[in-house]
Amino acid sequence: MSESTEAVNNVLGEENRALIAELTESLDIEAGLRDALRRAAPTRSTRGTL
Repeated sequence: MSESTEAVNNVLGEENRALIAELTESLDIEAGLRDALRRAAPTRSTRGTL
């Protein structure tokens, strides 16, 4: 593998790792929001008890 090919692969690898980290963080946030909404949703036992 030439030096230039290796350099390109390194840059792409770093960009991919950054994108994966960003997506993982987004998924974690989404899962947290979904859990919070689920916990806050009225249940059968609490519906109509305002």
